[in-house]
Amino acid sequence: ANLNTRGVVCVAERHDCFDHHLAQLYTIKSLRKTLRRREGPDAGLAVGLEAFQRPHQAYLDRYVAGAPDYGLRELFRDVRWSDTWGYDPLHYAPILEDARLHGTRLVGLSPPDELLDAVTRVGSENLDRGTSAFLPTGGTDAGRRLDAEREQRLFANRRDSQQLLEVQNFRDEYMADSAALH
Repeated sequence: ANLNTRGVVCVAERHDCFDHHLAQLYTIKSLRKTLRRREGPDAGLAVGLEAFQRPHQAYLDRYVAGAPDYGLRELFRDVRWSDTWGYDPLHYAPILEDARLHGTRLVGLSPPDELLDAVTRVGSENLDRGTSAFLPTGGTDAGRRLDAEREQRLFANRRDSQQLLEVQNFRDEYMADSAALH
């Protein structure tokens, strides 16, 4: 891999596969080692996590800061893990612990549930003005459509396929915006 440029590396996973999370951890450690070798011990690295919402940022920062009275149990409690994400928290623990050990910033990428619920109800273009502060910079592409063959393959003729696509597009753009804001 060419690591001579700065940028973003995305490492996907199946949320319920521990091996995928270990592969992510390996990638994080490799990137950190390469950056520190190239730029010195203060080289910047941040890890964005879909599992955490942007409003969870204060909890993530507190956890990484290493407060002795604030561990994984407190983090998962404060972000209401079982309500907001729900996958096995132990799958995420190695990445979180590594970030804490090395002082690596963790960034909550996902939109809050209330915002996704609003997009589901009224669409991203019809959100009220009070929500605008939470929208991705530059807006979203609510008009994106799929060709009929791809729509059939992905949604199997679901009547709400365009709504599902709009919500997923909104989610993806929100997470990209969260990463860019870091």
